[in-house]
Amino acid sequence: MNEELVTGGEIGRRLGVSRERVRQWATDPKFGFPEPIGKLGASKVWYWEPVARWHEAYKGEVAP
Repeated sequence: MNEELVTGGEIGRRLGVSRERVRQWATDPKFGFPEPIGKLGASKVWYWEPVARWHEAYKGEVAP
C-alpha cells in the first residue's frame, strides 16, 4: 500500500474541491469517506490511496 499521507487541504487540491467540502465528506457518515489515520498538528491526515479509491467509487454520487 502506498502510505502517502495527505491533509484535507491536499485532498481538496487533488480532487478539485474545497477543504470545506472534504471536511463535509469526512464528518457526514452518509458519504462513507475513509477515516483519518490520525492528526499532524491540528490537521487530520489520511492515507491517500483509500481516499483515491473512495473518490473513484463515489465520484458520481458526491457533488464537488
